[in-house]
Amino acid sequence: MAKIYPRQGSPYWWVRFKGPNGVEIRQSSKVPQKEELKKQAELLANDWELAAWKGWLPGQEQRPVYSYDQLVERYLDECGTGSAGLNNILRLNTFFEGMPLSELSPALISDYKAMRANTVFRGKHISQPTIRRELATFSAMLKKAKYEWGWEIDNPIPGRLPKASRGVVRWLTPEEADRLLLAADQQARQPALRDFITLGLNTGMRKMEMLGLEISRIDFRNRTIHLNPEHQKSGEYGVVPLNEEAFRAITDRLHWIKKQELQTSWLFPGADSGGEHHITDIRRSFRAACKVAGIENFRVHDLRHTFASWLVQRGVPIYEVKQLLRHSSIETTEKYAHLAPVNTARHVDLLNE
Repeated sequence: MAKIYPRQGSPYWWVRFKGPNGVEIRQSSKVPQKEELKKQAELLANDWELAAWKGWLPGQEQRPVYSYDQLVERYLDECGTGSAGLNNILRLNTFFEGMPLSELSPALISDYKAMRANTVFRGKHISQPTIRRELATFSAMLKKAKYEWGWEIDNPIPGRLPKASRGVVRWLTPEEADRLLLAADQQARQPALRDFITLGLNTGMRKMEMLGLEISRIDFRNRTIHLNPEHQKSGEYGVVPLNEEAFRAITDRLHWIKKQELQTSWLFPGADSGGEHHITDIRRSFRAACKVAGIENFRVHDLRHTFASWLVQRGVPIYEVKQLLRHSSIETTEKYAHLAPVNTARHVDLLNE
């Protein structure tokens, strides 16, 4: 018999029953979790159970019915994901939560793309590359379920992803970087800013990879930083090598922490929390430093672009840049390839010999 129950974190009544094949089905009723609407949810649950059993005959093989929620729950339990993948799933939840996977169709994927494209966040519409990343995460979950778990489900996403965009690579010249570092010294309200910028320029680490860095994950003997799956966008383990400038920024941070007599596990502790928590955002002081330095249209993430651009300009092979950036695909790194004109010009000059 179908049952309804409240689920933590969901505003709706949830339905649970066993189908003819013995597989338990759990999905959202989309009926708000209010006592006066409980009967409505119960009636809907009974209708769904009846529909699942309708036409079934003993011994008849039926295709198992899986829900989107079962897919997400098992995928996160067995595979996990980085912060970016988790954010993608949270966006997908707003549209697909509680839906049987048998209802997935090309038209439904188009509806999701249209819904997200019309969504406004911080005054701007959601971009096509963002929608592409969200659906790519969904597709990866469906592939996992189909080819590794043996679920008999369809995947209507391949071939329907929005086109990838390389975007504009914004990077600093060494002279601009020097101006930015000098301006960072003037941000008295954020004494960590100079070390943060130095570390970003010399490691290519993402903002939260740096701000959320525990001192215990710094290998001082081998001069490396260790990243666990929960710290990386890719959800993989990673190692970040430290050059002299990056290592000095870290030691300067540790000297500052010692001088402040903070008991903390973070390299960038939040002063307001007494070192219990790390700094969660640094954009305000970063923008102020950019203004003082006369640098326009430059974001925190562009420190990572600058790191990659400088490497390519100095002749580092694109594959090695990929490894240093910890990209999962070489196509992502290739947007920096045009910044090495000297190398290609050298080959063209061979025609004059």
